Order: sequence, then C-alpha cells, then structure tokens
Amino acid sequence: MKAFLTVWLGQLISKFGSQLAGFALSIWVFESTGSTSAFALVSLAAVLPGFLVAPVAGLVADRFAHRWVMFWSDVVGLLCALGAMGLFLMQQADLWTLVVLVVLNSAADTFRTPAWMAATTLMVPKENIGRASGMVQASQALTQLVAPLAAGLLMSVLSMQGVLLIDFASFFIALATLLFVRFAKHVPQKGPAGATWQSELLEGWTYIRSRAGLLGLMVFSFTLNLTAGMAQVALSPLVLSTSTAAVLGSVRSIGGVGMVVGSILMGGWGGPTRKVYGVFAFTALFGISLAGFGVIPVGMLTSIACFGTFLCVPVILGCKQVILQRKVVPEVQGRVFALDGMVGRAASVISFVLAGPLVDKLLEPLMSPGGELAGSLGHVFGVGPGRGIALMFVGLGGLIVLLAVVGWLMPSLRRVEEDLPDVIPEPSAGLGAVPHVGG
Repeated sequence: MKAFLTVWLGQLISKFGSQLAGFALSIWVFESTGSTSAFALVSLAAVLPGFLVAPVAGLVADRFAHRWVMFWSDVVGLLCALGAMGLFLMQQADLWTLVVLVVLNSAADTFRTPAWMAATTLMVPKENIGRASGMVQASQALTQLVAPLAAGLLMSVLSMQGVLLIDFASFFIALATLLFVRFAKHVPQKGPAGATWQSELLEGWTYIRSRAGLLGLMVFSFTLNLTAGMAQVALSPLVLSTSTAAVLGSVRSIGGVGMVVGSILMGGWGGPTRKVYGVFAFTALFGISLAGFGVIPVGMLTSIACFGTFLCVPVILGCKQVILQRKVVPEVQGRVFALDGMVGRAASVISFVLAGPLVDKLLEPLMSPGGELAGSLGHVFGVGPGRGIALMFVGLGGLIVLLAVVGWLMPSLRRVEEDLPDVIPEPSAGLGAVPHVGG
C-alpha cells in the first residue's frame, strides 16, 4: 500500500488546489454576472470535454504507462492554472477566456482519472480495494471540507490570483510523487491483429454491453448523475439568492464534513459484502437528503441537508468502483473507467444545459410574487428568490428515491456480483516509494 498512499497524497494535494481554485472561480462568475445560466456554462465547460475525449482517454490508459498518462495530464493542469493566474494579474479575465481554460483542464483530467483508477487496481491487494476506494473518495471529501472555507478567506486576503497561485503550486507536489514512486508493472496491451482504432475505442462498451449487470449499473449511474447534476448547478445559486458567499462556503464545508464521514465509513468498512446493496441504500438516502434543501430555510440550517447528501456520495461511488474493479479484466479497465466517466459527464452535460433555463425561465418566475404557483406551492416553499430552486430540489430528491427502488427491482443489477466472477489479479510485490523512472 506504500506506493498507493504516496501517490494518493500527491493527488490529494493537487485536488485540493483545483477545488480551491474552482470554488473561488464559481463565486467570481456568479457575482460578476448574477446569472444561473452563466454559472451553469462554466459547469458545462468542466464536464463536456470529458464526455468528448473519454473514449480516447480510456484507450490511452490501457496502451501507455499509467504513471506518464497521469504526469502529462497534471502538466496540462498546471499550465491552465498559470494561464488563469496571468489573466487575473493583467485584469483581462472574462467569462469566455476562463471557459476555454476550464475546457482544457477538464480534458486533461479526463486522461488522468482512468489511468489512476487502473493503476490503483494493480497497486492494492484485492481484499483492500474497497478501503482504497474509500481513501480516494476521502481525498475528495477533505477538499470539499477545507477548500470552500479556504477559498472564501484567501479571496479576501490574496485575491483570485493568489488562490490560483496555490493551485499552480499544488501541481508540482503531485508531479513529484509521480516521478519518485515505483508503480506496479503495467504491460501496455496491444489490440488484436487487424483491429482498427475505432473498434479498440469501443471495446470497453462491448465488454459492458455483453454483461447485463454492468450495463444496468451504468444506466443507473447515468440516471443518478442526470438528476444530481441539476442539483449541483443549482446549489450555489440557491444559497447566494438570499445569503452570502461566506454562508455558502460554510454550507459547502459542512458538506465536506459529510464526505469525510462517508469516506471514513467506506474506508474503514469497505462497504457491505454485496456492494450493489450499498449503492441502492445510499442512493435512497441521497435523494431524501437532497429533498431537504427544498424544505429547510436557506442559511446555516441548509448544512443539515448538505451533510446528509455529501455523506452518501463516497459510499455510492466507492461501492460502484469496487464492482467495476472486481468484475472488469485489467486489459480493458482503462476504457471501462473512461466509459463510466463519459456516461456520468454525458448526464451532467444534459443536466447543466437544462438547469439554468429551467431555473431562470420557468421555476423562479413561477415561485416569484404574483407567479402562477405563488398562491399554491408558495404556501409550502415560500415565495421569492431561490424558491423555484427549492421546489426543484424536492422534485429531484423524489426522483432519486424512485431510482433506488427501480434499481432494486432489476434482477440483473441486483445480482451483478453473484452472476459475474472476480477477475482482478493480485498486485506485484515490492512496490514502494523509491526513485524509479520506468512505467
């Protein structure tokens, strides 16, 4: 586990820098434009490139050394942070130039993620994969906890360019760990004789499609991301519509506490014996918590719903990741993880496109004073700024609970771990944090 822990730490620091910059940038965009649609545009820019390049990223992860795929992805992220910092220093930052940098950074991260997931499978003993997955989720939880509060403080002390400088520096630490840790031996796989690059790109999809349980898990994931993505876009506007950036930072940090608790739970427990049961149960709890955003008054009490929602995320993702790592052969894991990421991003793209107009053009006017729903649902959710978003959160939460029930009723998905054998090998011996420049 020593090699895994070292790389995990470097990725944690890099992820913190990126989350810090991303949170500060989201506040800057909303406060500069006052538009949920503009906020959604930046969110869309962060996921659309991943959707477009994910098939190629998966193939690259399977064909090249995991270390170097991650290394060059982090180099591109570093250059994007440098470019954004320069724009703010020259006072030339605007929505569209920042969107371009977000697109480039997202594309680079799309190459890094499947390589990191596939490398983890080879680094960690099979019995510890659930715990390793929990630690990966914990790294996201820690950044969710610390980054919002840190961003709010640093923006007032160092300005936006100071936050970006920290992001820039964090990439150097991640790059150092990648250079000085011995990775598990990864033998790049060549495609079959006569195979075209198009057929190799589709191999991950072919693998999933031929296994009903894994296909059901992917459809379940798509639907969950579609509904949760709309809530992701609307959370900041919900709070900022009637409160301050400081309150938003506090609420998001409490959400980070929830992710830490969920990650500790997943890391120490490893999830239930039947991981798909963990997916179902915590998806239902996620939906209930999400609905809480609509019924709890905006302010610090919103943290209750945020805590419950984010607590579920590490367990859902961790259980799903373990299923894929155990049931997908290493030769195509890069493409399968990339496909899984592409499906999630496709759902997010759709939700981000829909969320802004749905809120700005429909729900908020309906729940405004004199709106068509002000005299009915307005008595339940209130009337005024943010109340249309609150109504949307309740509806999304109900749909997610329904999704968990439907997933349970699908035999192929419920029995995915029984019907498919474990296929992962044990990791190579002798891995450790020692200087090494090979693959």
